[in-house]
Amino acid sequence: MRAIFAALSISLVSLPALAASAWIGVLSESAKSCEGARIQRVLAKSPAERAGLKPDDCVSSIGYRAVRSPRDLRAALDGVALGEPVNVRFIRAGRVESASVSPAARPSELEIQRSQLIGQLVPNLDKVEWVSRGGGPTPRATIVAFGASWCGPCRMAEPGLLRVHDRFRVQGVRLVHMREDPRDIASAFAATEPAGLAVASDDRGEMAAKFFVFSLPTFVVVDQNSRVSEIIAGFSPDFETRLSATLSTILPRR
Repeated sequence: MRAIFAALSISLVSLPALAASAWIGVLSESAKSCEGARIQRVLAKSPAERAGLKPDDCVSSIGYRAVRSPRDLRAALDGVALGEPVNVRFIRAGRVESASVSPAARPSELEIQRSQLIGQLVPNLDKVEWVSRGGGPTPRATIVAFGASWCGPCRMAEPGLLRVHDRFRVQGVRLVHMREDPRDIASAFAATEPAGLAVASDDRGEMAAKFFVFSLPTFVVVDQNSRVSEIIAGFSPDFETRLSATLSTILPRR
């Protein structure tokens, strides 16, 4: 699939998928104002957060290796011992500073996503490019379904997703389709869906990045307090059962 974080020119700072690869837990990007790698986001509870790194810091070196881009930042972690402090030099507000960071083993993509989202307020959906907003009263739970027209597993999951929504809709469950497609393709998808469902175009992957979506399909379940309760990544034979069980657990008792 097309890498969602790459679509935003954002790179997860870790080595490629190797066992025990070093990881500090930041998202970085190239920027005209930064001759190194500009930190776009520092992940909660990560080595970078513990070391005091912040968004907008411009990383110029890690250890003895110069950093000129997000690619360099990833490469600089190659061979760094896990748990061993490494000096990270960066520019903050025009001043050269440094921090001692102790890289950890890179978590799985789902572990990263769960650590950043479970129990947290859902990212604001108001500014997405809506194709159809749907309707109805304030939901008691929401399923945010990330998918795309080119995603085969998304098509496989769709019938079960609609069955779950149909089963729980009377209890106040809202279904939001977040499509990694241009507006015209998202509109064509909306035309094939039951009336009243919310569909949005997230062609640039901006909302997917906020939800830390690494693969499609991904289903994020949000409770009535707008907090993320569960994440189901990918399609599996028990997908429908798992989604139904999650909704049964979080829906208010009548």
